[in-house]
Amino acid sequence: MKTIPGASRADIQPLETRWKGFRFRSRLEGRFAVFFSTLGLRFEYEPEGFDLGSAGRYLPDFYLPDVRWFAEVKPSTFLTAEEDKVAAFVAVTRKNLLMLDGPPGYHPYPGLVPADTGSGIVAEPHQWSLDIHRHRDAYLERRLWGDPDMAGATTEDLAIPLFSIKYQAAVNASRAERFGT
Repeated sequence: MKTIPGASRADIQPLETRWKGFRFRSRLEGRFAVFFSTLGLRFEYEPEGFDLGSAGRYLPDFYLPDVRWFAEVKPSTFLTAEEDKVAAFVAVTRKNLLMLDGPPGYHPYPGLVPADTGSGIVAEPHQWSLDIHRHRDAYLERRLWGDPDMAGATTEDLAIPLFSIKYQAAVNASRAERFGT
C-alpha cells in the first residue's frame, strides 16, 4: 500500500452527487454506487459511525452486506493519516475494510483485515478482487496476483481479459453515468 506522508486533501472540493434516491458527498462515491449496483453487490451508504477511542470517530463510505466488507473511497492514493484511520477502524472493530482509491477500475483493491498478533488486534494488508463473478482459473489467478513465475506480466497488461463481462459492464457503467447534482 502506498501512502503519502504529510499530504492533505484540503484543496479538493468534492461535488455532491445524486443517484437513484441517494445523495453522495462526492461524484466518486456515486461512481462506486453505480459500480456496485451493476456488479450485483448490494451496498449501504454511510450506514453507521464508529467511535475508535483515541483515533477519533469514523464513518465508512459503504458497507457491502453480500461480502461483509466496509469500503472507504478516496480520489487517489490514501494519505498516511487516512490509512492510519482505516487501520484503527479495522483494529478496534475487527471488521474488514476495502480501500478504494480512484474510480472503479481493472485491478485488485487493497484492503485491511483484523489479525491477532497475540498482543492485540492489528490491521493486516490484504489484496481483494471485487470481481466475484469471474471463473477462477488457476493460471490466470497466478498472472493477476503477480506470481514470480509470471515475470514481466503486469496487472494492467492482463486485467481486462481476466475480468468477467459483468465486471467490465460495471466499470463501464460507472464511467458512463451522468449524475444530477
